Amino acid sequence: MHSRKYIKIFMKKYVTCRLIHTIALGLLIYTTIGHAVHSQNPILTYAGKCYIGGLLDSTRSTSTFVLPYDVTVDKKGNVYVVEYGNHVIRKIDINGNVSTIAGSGNPGNQDGKGRSASFNYPTSIAVDKIGNLYVADQSNRLIRRIDTLGFVTTIAGNGSIGNVDGVGKDASFNTPVGIAVDTTTGNIYVSDSYNHNIRKISKNGTVSTIAANSSQELPAQPFGITVDNKGNIYVADNGYSLIRKIDSSGNVSTLAGSGNSGHDDGVGSVATFHSPTDLAVDKNGNIFVVDAHNNMIRIINPEGNVSSLFGFSGINGATNSCMPGLNGPIGITIDDSNNLFIADTDNRIIRKIVTNKITSIEESLKSSNSIIFPNPAENRVTVTISGIKELCIVDMMGHIVLKSQVEGIQEVTLESLKTGLYFYFLDEKMGKLEIIR
Repeated sequence: MHSRKYIKIFMKKYVTCRLIHTIALGLLIYTTIGHAVHSQNPILTYAGKCYIGGLLDSTRSTSTFVLPYDVTVDKKGNVYVVEYGNHVIRKIDINGNVSTIAGSGNPGNQDGKGRSASFNYPTSIAVDKIGNLYVADQSNRLIRRIDTLGFVTTIAGNGSIGNVDGVGKDASFNTPVGIAVDTTTGNIYVSDSYNHNIRKISKNGTVSTIAANSSQELPAQPFGITVDNKGNIYVADNGYSLIRKIDSSGNVSTLAGSGNSGHDDGVGSVATFHSPTDLAVDKNGNIFVVDAHNNMIRIINPEGNVSSLFGFSGINGATNSCMPGLNGPIGITIDDSNNLFIADTDNRIIRKIVTNKITSIEESLKSSNSIIFPNPAENRVTVTISGIKELCIVDMMGHIVLKSQVEGIQEVTLESLKTGLYFYFLDEKMGKLEIIR
């Protein structure tokens, strides 16, 4: 006998339809599913063709990528992608056009303009307030800059394995994988992963070590890095499955995580992650974490409470039809309108989540007032609600497959549906449900 399994998904009260549970039909039973929160259109494929790799510059929907690792967005809304598999930097402009702005497509370490430059498995990208891009060129062990005219220059590192501070090429790195820019000071911060430390590149090009892994104070394997508007630095500790904080005075602390792998929500060390890879912080101090091995996006609020924003723990979207679940995500960024952009790496696409429609789990739980059972189900379910609403059942591609008006306690027949995982919405204003396909 299978026990009931639910995904709780919530939205603000003013959103017409509230996505409440999932229904598992037939034998497709998921035993471990994390909480999730979605906007009205839970997650968009912003660019790329799911599971189809390539280096095709075109529109957002027809362009192709190979292992997009990280994303950043400038003040104008242009999105930039560092593409590990193709050794290039891509731009998705505000008109929806995708272009390759730097990199030949072959591994190398050449400076130059646009496609004449080359990278070697780049992993991270950041943008400053005037539009210059900074790239962690991992396998070259270099930090590169792409100016607003498209010229690529090496600003730090000499290509050799090392842990030496200095100016420009006098410095050395060992697998720099994460990069962030403090737009207030102009300082650049680098996760120097295999040196287990965090490096700073000041405006004059001087590289210094601001924190090193002594007595486990810093990440065993620092990965993604970001800076908030107060100068605090946050690091995704991929090795210990922790989120670290370096405050503006240089003090190092563990913000969230227990050091054990898991997907538990909670405050501080009660929460668990599984190999987080990147993070982004909004203006209010909320931190969004790519919990890579859980295929989830987590959020840490300013009080240190960790909750699950999107994704299904233990389930990925690795199918040719591209389920809305994430599949080996690595990078994340947030724009000034609180839109999240995610490098959904193994799906070879860029995703987008609109977070300004999301509210707290506690508020939404109070307003859901619905029960559906049995779950998993075979041919029919019983829905218990308050009032009269329209039940909309949606498949994993976001297509509405069944609509039924329900009132009070009512049985709904599911015989027309194939075995699979489905969401259901309750529409409080009938006929207003919109799904972008």
